[in-house]
Amino acid sequence: MASIFRRHAMISCAFVGLAAGPALAQLDGPPVTPNPALIASTKVDTKAIDGPWRDRSLSPERRADLILAQMTLDEKLIMLRGFSGGFIGGRSKDPLIGPMQRLTGNYVPGVPRLGIPALHASDAILGVSNGINGVAVRPGDEATAFPSAMAMTATFEPALVEAEGKAVAEEFRARGMNMVLGPGLNLARDARGGRNFEYLGGEDPLLAGILAAYSVKGVQSTGVMANLKHYVLHDQTADSGKVDAVLGDAALRESDLLAVEIAVKIGKPVSVMCAYHFTNGSRSCQHDYLNNKVLKGEWGWKGFILSDFGAVHDTLGAVLGGLDQESAWAFDRTMPHYAPQVLKAGLASGQIPQSRIDDMVRRILWAMLSTGVYDNPPEPGKIAAIDQPGHVALARKIATRAIVLLKNEGDLLPLAKSARSIAVIGGRADLGVLTGGGSSAVIPYGGILKPDGGGPFDNSPPANSDANGQPILPGGNFGGKGLYIPSSPLKAIAARAQSAKVRFDPGVDTKAAAELAKDAEIAVVFVNQVNAEGSDPETISLPGDQDRLVEAVAAANRHTIVVIQSGNPIAMPWVDKVPAILAAWYPGQQGGEAIADILFGDVNPSGRLPVTFPRSDAQQPRPHWPKAQVSYETPVPAPVPGAPKQLTEDQLAKRLVSDDGKGLAPAQTDKPTIAIDYNIEGSDVGYRWYARKKLDPLFAFGHGLGYTRFVYSNLRLSTASDGSVTARFVVRNVGKRSGADVPQIYVARRDGNGALRLAGWTKIDLDAGKSRAIELKLEPKILADFDESAHRFIIKEGSYDLRVSNSAAQPQLVDSFRTAQKQLDID
Repeated sequence: MASIFRRHAMISCAFVGLAAGPALAQLDGPPVTPNPALIASTKVDTKAIDGPWRDRSLSPERRADLILAQMTLDEKLIMLRGFSGGFIGGRSKDPLIGPMQRLTGNYVPGVPRLGIPALHASDAILGVSNGINGVAVRPGDEATAFPSAMAMTATFEPALVEAEGKAVAEEFRARGMNMVLGPGLNLARDARGGRNFEYLGGEDPLLAGILAAYSVKGVQSTGVMANLKHYVLHDQTADSGKVDAVLGDAALRESDLLAVEIAVKIGKPVSVMCAYHFTNGSRSCQHDYLNNKVLKGEWGWKGFILSDFGAVHDTLGAVLGGLDQESAWAFDRTMPHYAPQVLKAGLASGQIPQSRIDDMVRRILWAMLSTGVYDNPPEPGKIAAIDQPGHVALARKIATRAIVLLKNEGDLLPLAKSARSIAVIGGRADLGVLTGGGSSAVIPYGGILKPDGGGPFDNSPPANSDANGQPILPGGNFGGKGLYIPSSPLKAIAARAQSAKVRFDPGVDTKAAAELAKDAEIAVVFVNQVNAEGSDPETISLPGDQDRLVEAVAAANRHTIVVIQSGNPIAMPWVDKVPAILAAWYPGQQGGEAIADILFGDVNPSGRLPVTFPRSDAQQPRPHWPKAQVSYETPVPAPVPGAPKQLTEDQLAKRLVSDDGKGLAPAQTDKPTIAIDYNIEGSDVGYRWYARKKLDPLFAFGHGLGYTRFVYSNLRLSTASDGSVTARFVVRNVGKRSGADVPQIYVARRDGNGALRLAGWTKIDLDAGKSRAIELKLEPKILADFDESAHRFIIKEGSYDLRVSNSAAQPQLVDSFRTAQKQLDID
């Protein structure tokens, strides 16, 4: 594995504008009385002093030690927990928090005396988020909405993912924010995962690890800290706090943990976010094995672990289990687990060692120093300097490189701009393009639309809040009926086909839609699948009557094209009845224009599927989602009789301290009620499962067509003295158009016990008639199995088949090689 880490280490491969007017003035208005339970102010000495720690020629490790030696206990403790800036019942009067910064997702006070800046963090999977599910907490603050992470993965282009990470981080800096809560990294073990659209990598650990690494590189190249999330196996978002993800160590090491390992060692993120769920019986944020032994110990990672909002359940368990910082503590059932007075009680009793507190602070300091956040902190008020046109163009480029042409019988696509009539049907194509819901939602330029809610979305905080200012969301999740970015595919299509009569039908009345399609030369049907944090669909089937709509239109017009907007694979019972299908994912800021670019051939499609499209739910390892067996919620202490409705932080903290005040109160019983057995597929996630079970999916991982054709030839394999294997071959564009191709290399042991594994890929652009020699070195850990007894990856002696392929199911060239048994070092 050393090869992949060293090689990529040498390669360097959300919000832009703020509306003027009353909305901006609100941010500069006088502060109001804050909720007493959420006051972020801390009495700190603001007079800065100089010292050797300001010497930039010293290593981040040395400087962190020097700062730590100067810190008081109080200064250390205020760095270990954060406050939610998003839905505070009133803005904090803390003079250290600017008006824009106090409205971020997570705020952690700094120590001005020693030059330690406060942390201002926000979600940033699709761009700098602003609130939850389109509910803006910074009214008027619009930004570049990038395509979904699933879409970015479909590009198979690390350089594009890196560019997106850099652009998002630049938009953070412009607002004075210094920490990006992203990228997201989790393997898509189930095609119904509600947050799959947020995660890079699809279903393959090599693809996921490398793309996440380059996202981190892009973010941290700007002097902003990245945060890799959600660690690890966070595949089900509904009831996630009740879920126990069960998977053996070897399988975990060869799949989800391998993806994280690659991302950590190549990208070097300075922070990681632990998740809500349990893994093999232990909560993620207090998982000694995953946090301390693997991430910090075995991999030698120097950064800090922070919690997802509401993921902390036990002070002592979290401190000793590796959690370095509690985020947005009011989400933790309104219990300030890392409040200074609580941690002091643990220190006084000896339950928490002082050395552990120092380690927590040292890791945070190292992160600030190694990224430049300490020496060159972002300054707010720089929004005008953002390259808004450049970022919007980047979003459009990513979308066009991500759209996957799944089917194109009879070369129906690209459409001729001289087409006489086009019927555009369904999917709210008249308004905009679909985007995912939840905490990742961005308020794009032009605002966000929620047509099923009655027009432009109300960008004000929800009226329903609990006693601590947190929003009460209907149904307990961030689902909803869909958020739309104002980039209308209908308008973009009409703009390209200026000589055509372009008409629209919403698709609500199937008969009317079919009548419109019957009278048109071309019919384009948009179908939508809404995915959102907190909600996992029961099935991959399209909701509503969309399948019936497609079949009716296809029966009326044999030139029917289906455009899918989704965060996941979908079932297509009509697949044999339509000649052309595009997977557009959630295409972002100029998604409508990007779809038109592909439909009319201005851009040759080059996206490849990062996930397998099953024929039905029955083909998945778990045809049905596991459900809770009993009703369960983490117990919250009953209110103290006679206490005020809103307790102060000190009153809340006392509940976590023993009655005698000399230690921490015993942790309350906390156990999962939903067990998801990932041992069914083990490390054979996605396409590996289909290969192992000899299943024929609807569309295979890596599949994607274009408007030209590529052939591979002259495959040669060589083995170096260190045992590493290199494949060399030639790619030729034999079509009549320029285009991009993604040759993929898969390997499998010949003994029948080795699953198919992606061992390398590249993406190249070639003009018609041109060819290029390709050289790809196989990654050793992809060939290896994790041996639990030896606690090492071991490449077994034997023969391996190697395939140079268009997809996991479509090899063009095949050869084989032998390997000697080899134990891989821990990098």
